Amino acid sequence: MAKFLDRLTGGGKKKKAKKKALVKTSKKKKLVKKLKKIKNAKKSKHKKTRGQLGIDLWQTPEALILKSTIAGVSGDDLDISITSEMVEIKGKRESGSKISKDEYYYQECYWGAFSRKVELPIEIDADSAEATLKDGVLTIQMPKASKAQVKKLSIG
Repeated sequence: MAKFLDRLTGGGKKKKAKKKALVKTSKKKKLVKKLKKIKNAKKSKHKKTRGQLGIDLWQTPEALILKSTIAGVSGDDLDISITSEMVEIKGKRESGSKISKDEYYYQECYWGAFSRKVELPIEIDADSAEATLKDGVLTIQMPKASKAQVKKLSIG
């Protein structure tokens, strides 16, 4: 009987509207919490990990060439390790000024330690490799290892 009267007088609509508003508020709160968790996870992940360099790697008939943009880093701040099968580049980019997070409108540049390890697709002569840094672009030239010639053995 109460439901019938509520339908006639519109009382049930008010209850339903209140219930919908509560559900909406609850969903908003859950969404805000979720977004905060995602934001905090991104912040903590960024602090724990090193920046990773983007590279271009290609070959000529004589060598492998690796290029990477490393703006704002001097050659003294780079550590390049090379073997016949791998190249590793490490360094640190300093912003040079202390700016609080509240003062930023945008903060997209990466400041801090970075590294990149690249497994080479072919064997190179690590002893003859050369690196240059010009206008913020690192170039590493790595001569290909000379192929071993096939020698036929005769059984004597």
